[in-house]
Amino acid sequence: MVPGTMRAAVLSGGYDPVVSAWIAAGGSASAATLAATDAMVKTWRRDGYFGKITTFVGMFGADLNSALLPLIGTAPTPVNFVSGDYSEGAGLTGNGTSKYLDSGQQAPGPATGGMGVYMRTLMSTAAFRTPIGSSGATDLYQIIQNSTPSYQATYGLTGLTTAVNAQMPVGAWHADRSSSTRLDLYFNGSSVSNRTTSTTPAANGLNVYVFGRNQSGSAGGLAAVSLAGYWMTSSLTAAEALAMYTSIQTWQTALGRNV
Repeated sequence: MVPGTMRAAVLSGGYDPVVSAWIAAGGSASAATLAATDAMVKTWRRDGYFGKITTFVGMFGADLNSALLPLIGTAPTPVNFVSGDYSEGAGLTGNGTSKYLDSGQQAPGPATGGMGVYMRTLMSTAAFRTPIGSSGATDLYQIIQNSTPSYQATYGLTGLTTAVNAQMPVGAWHADRSSSTRLDLYFNGSSVSNRTTSTTPAANGLNVYVFGRNQSGSAGGLAAVSLAGYWMTSSLTAAEALAMYTSIQTWQTALGRNV
């Protein structure tokens, strides 16, 4: 790249303001990665659901500091991660015992809302695992894999979506509560499990953790898994969930880390 080209592009408005702000906050990435990220954000705007994304931490860029800078929302607090746990090609990798992120944010809503992760590796089925979530005394917001193995989600109270009796495959996961009587667990943009029993979610007062769940202030369900981003949203329609997945998958492919 010609010296100054990247900065000139930012100053001239070549990048979306979200990408420009990420760079200004200290984010470092290749020109190709920035171009792909810019295209993804502009797709969100074009397709009309940009305003529904309350958090997006993409785990991309040249180093761990860049990886944890949010495109949208609040930067997480890393617990026990070191620089060697991250590369752009692999994402960020937890150890299943002591490493997790405190997102600094509670579950969106909570009456309606959603959260998700891009999971690049499988989680062990030896015990209960959760890549993202928070768990209070009664209200739980999480995507989980049980040791059976099976997987499901909950978003408010303890009501779970129908269990799918299999290990969670790699890919994009998103739990979305659209109403008191509809909770969906999406995988790669399609609903694979749901719950229609009436539920009135209440805030549990807990920040969402990533690579595990916040269990009333303690980390639990920690997963030795590689993630390439997490996000939180207000409720997405089925069409928006598919469109957002497609945009993320296109971006991951451009970064050479799609699954």
